[in-house]
Amino acid sequence: MEKDSTPPMAQDPQDQKKSVDEAGEVVGKLLGGAVVFAVLWFGFDAFIKYEAENTMDEIHNQVADDFERQYRDVQKYGTAMDKCIRAGMVAEGHLQAGNQSSYAQWKAIERADCRAAGLTR
Repeated sequence: MEKDSTPPMAQDPQDQKKSVDEAGEVVGKLLGGAVVFAVLWFGFDAFIKYEAENTMDEIHNQVADDFERQYRDVQKYGTAMDKCIRAGMVAEGHLQAGNQSSYAQWKAIERADCRAAGLTR
Protein backbone atom coordinates (compact mmCIF):
# COMPACT_ATOMS: atom_id res chain seq x y z
CA MET A 1 0.00 0.00 0.00
CA GLU A 2 1.37 3.26 -1.07
CA LYS A 3 0.61 6.36 0.80
CA ASP A 4 -1.15 8.99 -1.27
CA SER A 5 1.21 11.90 -1.50
CA THR A 6 -1.39 14.30 -2.90
CA PRO A 7 -2.00 17.11 -0.46
CA PRO A 8 -5.63 17.55 0.58
CA MET A 9 -7.40 20.36 -1.12
CA ALA A 10 -6.98 23.49 0.87
CA GLN A 11 -10.21 25.27 1.80
CA ASP A 12 -10.53 28.89 0.84
CA PRO A 13 -10.12 31.05 3.99
CA GLN A 14 -13.21 33.09 3.03
CA ASP A 15 -15.32 29.91 2.79
CA GLN A 16 -13.94 28.71 6.12
CA LYS A 17 -14.82 32.03 7.82
CA LYS A 18 -18.29 31.92 6.27
CA SER A 19 -18.84 28.36 7.60
CA VAL A 20 -17.77 29.37 11.09
CA ASP A 21 -20.04 32.45 10.98
CA GLU A 22 -23.01 30.34 9.83
CA ALA A 23 -22.36 27.77 12.56
CA GLY A 24 -22.17 30.55 15.16
CA GLU A 25 -25.40 32.02 13.86
CA VAL A 26 -27.18 28.66 14.15
CA VAL A 27 -25.86 28.12 17.68
CA GLY A 28 -26.91 31.66 18.63
CA LYS A 29 -30.42 31.10 17.32
CA LEU A 30 -30.70 27.79 19.14
CA LEU A 31 -29.50 29.31 22.42
CA GLY A 32 -31.78 32.31 21.98
CA GLY A 33 -34.71 30.03 21.28
CA ALA A 34 -33.90 27.94 24.34
CA VAL A 35 -33.75 31.05 26.52
CA VAL A 36 -37.06 32.35 25.18
CA PHE A 37 -38.64 28.92 25.70
CA ALA A 38 -37.33 28.73 29.29
CA VAL A 39 -38.59 32.23 30.12
CA LEU A 40 -42.01 31.48 28.67
CA TRP A 41 -42.21 28.07 30.35
CA PHE A 42 -41.25 29.26 33.81
CA GLY A 43 -43.25 32.47 33.46
CA PHE A 44 -46.35 30.52 32.50
CA ASP A 45 -45.77 28.07 35.35
CA ALA A 46 -45.40 30.91 37.86
CA PHE A 47 -48.53 32.60 36.50
CA ILE A 48 -50.57 29.39 36.82
CA LYS A 49 -49.39 28.85 40.40
CA TYR A 50 -50.14 32.48 41.29
CA GLU A 51 -53.63 32.25 39.82
CA ALA A 52 -54.33 28.94 41.54
CA GLU A 53 -53.23 30.35 44.89
CA ASN A 54 -55.40 33.46 44.46
CA THR A 55 -58.37 31.33 43.44
CA MET A 56 -57.96 29.12 46.52
CA ASP A 57 -57.72 32.20 48.77
CA GLU A 58 -60.92 33.56 47.25
CA ILE A 59 -62.69 30.22 47.75
CA HIS A 60 -61.59 29.99 51.40
CA ASN A 61 -62.75 33.55 52.06
CA GLN A 62 -66.07 32.87 50.33
CA VAL A 63 -66.61 29.77 52.46
CA ALA A 64 -65.95 31.77 55.64
CA ASP A 65 -68.37 34.47 54.43
CA ASP A 66 -71.02 31.84 53.68
CA PHE A 67 -70.61 30.36 57.15
CA GLU A 68 -71.06 33.83 58.66
CA ARG A 69 -74.27 34.32 56.66
CA GLN A 70 -75.53 30.94 57.89
CA TYR A 71 -74.69 31.96 61.47
CA ARG A 72 -76.74 35.17 61.09
CA ASP A 73 -79.69 33.11 59.81
CA VAL A 74 -79.39 30.71 62.75
CA GLN A 75 -79.20 33.67 65.15
CA LYS A 76 -82.66 34.71 63.99
CA TYR A 77 -84.36 31.34 63.71
CA GLY A 78 -82.22 28.66 65.37
CA THR A 79 -81.67 27.28 68.83
CA ALA A 80 -78.75 27.99 71.15
CA MET A 81 -77.23 24.66 70.05
CA ASP A 82 -77.55 25.68 66.38
CA LYS A 83 -75.69 28.92 67.17
CA CYS A 84 -72.94 27.00 68.96
CA ILE A 85 -72.44 24.66 66.01
CA ARG A 86 -72.54 27.42 63.40
CA ALA A 87 -70.12 29.63 65.32
CA GLY A 88 -67.66 26.71 65.31
CA MET A 89 -68.11 26.34 61.57
CA VAL A 90 -67.43 30.04 61.03
CA ALA A 91 -64.28 29.77 63.15
CA GLU A 92 -63.10 26.78 61.09
CA GLY A 93 -63.84 28.65 57.87
CA HIS A 94 -61.62 31.51 58.98
CA LEU A 95 -58.94 29.07 60.08
CA GLN A 96 -58.95 27.50 56.59
CA ALA A 97 -58.76 30.97 55.03
CA GLY A 98 -55.80 31.89 57.23
CA ASN A 99 -57.66 34.77 58.91
CA GLN A 100 -56.14 34.47 62.38
CA SER A 101 -57.83 37.46 63.97
CA SER A 102 -61.26 36.44 62.66
CA TYR A 103 -60.62 32.87 63.79
CA ALA A 104 -59.81 34.03 67.34
CA GLN A 105 -62.90 36.28 67.38
CA TRP A 106 -65.20 33.46 66.23
CA LYS A 107 -63.69 30.96 68.69
CA ALA A 108 -64.68 33.39 71.47
CA ILE A 109 -68.21 33.64 70.01
CA GLU A 110 -68.35 29.85 69.77
CA ARG A 111 -67.35 29.46 73.45
CA ALA A 112 -70.02 31.96 74.54
CA ASP A 113 -72.72 30.35 72.36
CA CYS A 114 -71.83 26.85 73.51
CA ARG A 115 -71.96 27.95 77.17
CA ALA A 116 -75.39 29.47 76.48
CA ALA A 117 -76.46 26.14 74.98
CA GLY A 118 -75.44 24.36 78.19
CA LEU A 119 -72.13 23.02 76.93
CA THR A 120 -68.97 23.79 78.84
CA ARG A 121 -65.82 24.49 76.88
